[in-house]
Amino acid sequence: MKFQTLIPEYPELILDNLVHNKMRGTCYNDAILFNTLLQSVNIKSRLISFNGDDGLGGNGHTLSEVYFSDYKKWCVIDPQQIAYFTDNNYGHSIISCRAQKKST
Repeated sequence: MKFQTLIPEYPELILDNLVHNKMRGTCYNDAILFNTLLQSVNIKSRLISFNGDDGLGGNGHTLSEVYFSDYKKWCVIDPQQIAYFTDNNYGHSIISCRAQKKST
């Protein structure tokens, strides 16, 4: 299966390429689609992109941050890896992930 970034500013075209052309997008495309889905049901979300060595042989990675109003905080979710980051069952924002990494 071929991986490539698929016209990121148009979620409809990303989805069309995934379904009809059987192409696999990148983490950036997955985050765009995930954020579009969340925002379509009025859930606040935003993209977080990292540049440089991602530890997986790539040149960066894109994640999503989702706002959980019950906790009044943003939490990181990786839609490509189907992962989220917690500590004692509380979600981490990108800021709290960075703070925790600095303290270790």
